[in-house]
This record gives sequence, structure tokens and C-alpha cells, in this order.
Amino acid sequence: MKKALFVVDRNPFPARNGVTIPVSNYIRICREIGLEVTILLARKKAARWPLIGFLWEILLECVGVRPAFSLTLRNSDLERIEGPEIQDSVFDLVVCSPITVCELGSELSFKQVRTSNRKPLMVAGVSDSYAVVLRKFSKSPSIAFFSRVIAFFRSYIVAKHETEILRGYDSIICQTDRDVANFSRYLRNPDRLIQLSNGVNEQLFSLKQEFNNCFVYVADLRSRQSQERILWLWRAVWLNVVLERKVLHIFTSGLPLPPYLNEMRSDATVIFHEDFASSVLDIYRGMAFSLAPIFQEYGFINKVAEALAAGCVVIGDRTAFNGIDFPEREMCIANTETEWLALVNRFNRDRQYYEVVRNASTEYARRTLSWKRHKKYFSSLIDQNGPDQR
Repeated sequence: MKKALFVVDRNPFPARNGVTIPVSNYIRICREIGLEVTILLARKKAARWPLIGFLWEILLECVGVRPAFSLTLRNSDLERIEGPEIQDSVFDLVVCSPITVCELGSELSFKQVRTSNRKPLMVAGVSDSYAVVLRKFSKSPSIAFFSRVIAFFRSYIVAKHETEILRGYDSIICQTDRDVANFSRYLRNPDRLIQLSNGVNEQLFSLKQEFNNCFVYVADLRSRQSQERILWLWRAVWLNVVLERKVLHIFTSGLPLPPYLNEMRSDATVIFHEDFASSVLDIYRGMAFSLAPIFQEYGFINKVAEALAAGCVVIGDRTAFNGIDFPEREMCIANTETEWLALVNRFNRDRQYYEVVRNASTEYARRTLSWKRHKKYFSSLIDQNGPDQR
């Protein structure tokens, strides 16, 4: 039996975000095509003096040794969470995701070559480019000027590091055409890049939504940008939407509400769901609309794909639909406060407009947002690597 090693920086189960959703499905697919899977979880070792450790990492990044985000055999604690022991296995395939563990994956591959003289196929699921994220951060007006300047210069340094980290990978999975374009600007051999947008849980297709005034927002409360988005959505849009019996359901993925949302908690038209949803179906069941103020120039937005598959009409800015393209998409896009208010009111005033968008987006999701392409991709990789020689 052929063997696959997955190197990750967080447990992929349960699948809950843009990193764990693809990885958990890659693991499922590899098992379905007959691979024995080992999952290796890497965590950065705790520094004795965190501030000094952080400054040291930034210094190493600036002089070209290693980016601050990268995990290696030297700075990581490794835990095997599933599958056979690494030292007892010779792997045919090594999949590393996200890019934080790609340098570690290369080190493990090199060790295998040195001990067994067999090089595995190397696949990187990069999710996002840190260089692009830093460049976006450097343009944010809400960030202190000095921090933006540092982020701007770091983005160019990190781009060089990413080029070096991904040098030994045979295939690099990106979520959207935009991500492929971003990496192509500075990556050697860009023909290794492949665009594979995430699929969705096919149980979502079983949901039958009806027109109502129920809205859902799946919130990420961890970053400052996320805080800004949810407060903007509430203050600039939701409070100004004039609808009878309107309800906004906010799911926080098991995270407790931070103090900055206390004002929202007092709004009777907003319902927070702080417990981790037992099923993705529980998030979207009974919801006519999904709100998606994303405002970022990279990444595939999984909650948008899930909402489309569940039969919700998604209202979002242009970047909410990264990697998603159907003719009626333009009817869902709002980029300014005025456009958001106008679009929400249009959907609730014009039932035919709602039906056209819902039917088109649901059909697109059924036709496009599956994991079949990924299964074909991994099957072809294994066939390319030849028969099991052990």
C-alpha cells in the first residue's frame, strides 16, 4: 500500500476554516484512493523569552535565513496524531499545508531521501501567500503608519523566502486564479501552480431555503480586520436596513464574544451563536441571505461557497467571490455602504430578483463546488509516481 504524509500546523479535524477544510478533504480523498495516511502536527516551540525570540526571528528573516512564520525541525514540536510512525514509513506523497510547514516538509523529505534513497512527490497547499497578506496589511489605513511601513518591506523579503521554501515542491495548490497570479509574479517554475478551489459538504445541497428576512454572518473574531468588518456591517448596514422582523444570526465558530461586541449584544435583531455548530447545515438552515463583507484581495472564501451550496443568496463585496464566477454574480456585489444598503433593500423588495440570483447561484454551486477535481488530481499524482515498489 502506498503511503502519504500530511504535515500540518493545526489539527484538521473538525474542519473549521480555510486551512482545515481543504486539508481534511485531501486526507479523506487520499484514503478513498487507497493510501495509508500519517498526519504530523507541528507546533512552534515556546520561547523562554517571547519578545527576544520574536525579534530574533525577524532578524533571521531580514538577513535571508528563514521567514518568521516558518516551522522547521529545529523550532517545532512534532506530534503524530494519526497513522504509522514516521521512522517506520517510506512515503510516496508528502502534502504540506499551509505554507508555514512547507520548509519542515522539505526537511522531512530530505531525511527520507538520505535514509531510503526514495524521494516522495511533494505537494504544497499554500492557502495564502504571506507576502500578499503583508502587502495588503501595509495598505490598511486603520493600521499604524510605522507598522504599515514594516509590513511593506517585509512583504518583499517574505516573497523571496516563499520562493526558496517552495523550490522543491512538485505541485503547488492555490485556491483561486488570483492566488495563482500572485505567486506567479515571483515563483520559479510557475507551471507547478494549480488552481483547485475548495469544494463543499454535499449535504448542503439538500437544504431548501425559502424567502424570509433571516440573514447569517459567519464571523472570524480573531484578527483586527475581522473586528472592523463585523462592526462596519452592523453600524453601517444592518442598523440602517428597514425590514420587519429582520434577524441577523452571527456564528462565531465556538469563540466567546469579545468585549467590543457588547453593544451589538444589546441589539434585539442580532442573535449570536457562540457554540461550535455541530454541523455546517445548522448554520445555514432556514437562512435566506448570507452577508459577506470580506474586502481582501486574496483567498477563496469558504463560507461564501457553503452559503451558495445551501441555497442562500450571498451579498458581498467583489472579493467575497474570489474564485467564484457565474453570470449573475454581479447582481450580488456591493462594494460601498450605499451599495450594500441598496442591494439588501432590492433583494427584499424585488422577489423576482431574489429568485433569479438564488436559482443561478445554487445551480452554479451544484455544478462546480465539489471535490471531484481534487480526487482526480491526487489520483493522477499517485499514478505519475508509479507502482508501489516496496
